[in-house]
Amino acid sequence: MSSVAERITVRENVLIYLLISFILMWLGGCSCSERPSENVNLSPGLRIADIQIDEGDETKEVTFSVSLKRDGDNSTTVTVDYEILPNSNDTLQSAKLVTSDDESGADIVFSGGVETLIFEPFEESVAIKLMLAGDTIFEHDEVFFVKLFNASGANIIVDGGGDEAFAQVTIVNDDPKPKASIEIDGGLGSLELNEQDTSEKLLSVSLNTISGVDSQIILRPSNELLETSLTAGTIAAYRIDYLLSNNSKLLSSNISFFIPAGETEAQIALSVVDDGIQEQSETFEIRLVPSDSVDVADDKINVSIIDNEPAVGSVAFSKLNDTGVVEGVGIIAKSSDLNFDTSSLNQSQLQNAVDDFQHTLILQMDANFGRDKLSNDVSNGFAGFDFTKLDSNGLPTTAVPQYDTETRLTQVPWDCVKDNVTGLIWEVKIPSNRGLRSATRHFHWYDPNFSTNGGEPGEVGDYQCNDDINSEIKICNTAYYVADINTKKLCGMTGWRLPTIEELRSIANYGVENDSNLPAYDTNYFPGDLIGSSFIWTSTTDSTNPEKALTIRFGLGVSEEPRNKKDQTANSGIRLVNSSQLISQ
Repeated sequence: MSSVAERITVRENVLIYLLISFILMWLGGCSCSERPSENVNLSPGLRIADIQIDEGDETKEVTFSVSLKRDGDNSTTVTVDYEILPNSNDTLQSAKLVTSDDESGADIVFSGGVETLIFEPFEESVAIKLMLAGDTIFEHDEVFFVKLFNASGANIIVDGGGDEAFAQVTIVNDDPKPKASIEIDGGLGSLELNEQDTSEKLLSVSLNTISGVDSQIILRPSNELLETSLTAGTIAAYRIDYLLSNNSKLLSSNISFFIPAGETEAQIALSVVDDGIQEQSETFEIRLVPSDSVDVADDKINVSIIDNEPAVGSVAFSKLNDTGVVEGVGIIAKSSDLNFDTSSLNQSQLQNAVDDFQHTLILQMDANFGRDKLSNDVSNGFAGFDFTKLDSNGLPTTAVPQYDTETRLTQVPWDCVKDNVTGLIWEVKIPSNRGLRSATRHFHWYDPNFSTNGGEPGEVGDYQCNDDINSEIKICNTAYYVADINTKKLCGMTGWRLPTIEELRSIANYGVENDSNLPAYDTNYFPGDLIGSSFIWTSTTDSTNPEKALTIRFGLGVSEEPRNKKDQTANSGIRLVNSSQLISQ
């Protein structure tokens, strides 16, 4: 009985073994798409594939193959021509190809021209040999191409058809990126600057080795935007409180520039913006950050900007101008206006009292006292205003405006106007629709300092206030414009700033009729410019709404209006003021 059981057990084991073997054989022979065969069924013909080769540090021979799958007759000779070609794709870095090994900077050395590969009978692979010139310089991966054409005895296998094949050969860079470091000229790690000292200070950025590519240097100043009131007035903002430039070109919003390939050093000019606002001392630091082409050392520059007379958000005190009103308005006085008992007066006495009261009111009207009453005796301005034209150096001038017709203003040959009453100096616009001080330029209101912006910084707009007279005007912001004008030292001065509402009122001529086509300021000194808009920005935030700043309209009389700082449809002009002479007195 036990022998029978043993035979049954053996039979079952054999059946199980056979079943498992069948399943494995079936799976091994499956040609379904879920488990495709690893043996690719290549059609007969010549093939060349893209390859990558490591550059290395020394010159070496590199080879890559052209393969041939024969169609059954292995006894024939097959030939194919090839040619080494430079890269023509602008998005890829091209390898430098030379035909002699004595040319400096070569990447690939080859014989040049068209070469022929010969596949002897039964031969299925032939190598193309080139000399690769390695180096220790960081550079981009570089490419060139190998072209197969004019085959005899076999077809060239080309994706998409045709009778020519191309292989892209990529030389892979294996050298480390150069390391950049930054220091103040002289090796110091900190710098203290006076805001009124606008001379440039040089920072040096250097690489520890030359590079084969243009090295992008990226600077990161600390706290570029002042986001909280805790840092307001203590952290300097790039593009507003200070500027950085390379080769006299202001660094843009990403604050970057390039050290050209083959060079190892660049100079950065740091200049402080004297914005005319007396404020607390401000600090910032400048660091380097890595880019695709450089690593960086852990260097930083600490900078302090010191103001001579700290007084947060203050401006210089100046006198007030008169209103420009030279004519009184009609007044009708009544007996009820008299502030005493008239019951004992007869009719004649009552009329005389009313007449005296009316005469007193008229005498007390603005048109009858102050500087505007002396308008006929003042030669340097209308209705009591007293102005002086200043040239580009800030010197008095008697220049006159130029016109191409009786109405079209073409040139204002002075740059500023000094108000001899208030002591304030004002910017004059140029009659053009192009250029930095164009009369048609619009501005966004912007001030990132929460100690002066009323709680709302406004709108940045375009990063650059384009100053090219031949370039299209873009809408930048008031703070960037202030920095640009101060950097250029309009009329030989720094300290230009956005005026307060009280200061801008001081040049308004309230005597201009509301229905007049004339702007409400003296066009003999501010000739014919409505500054591209009916409204002019001031630095004064609306006390009832921090999202708005006050503006003055100088067309069709004088009016004031709060305008949204961020509303791009409410573009407004700007006229800067300078009180640096008052501050220095």
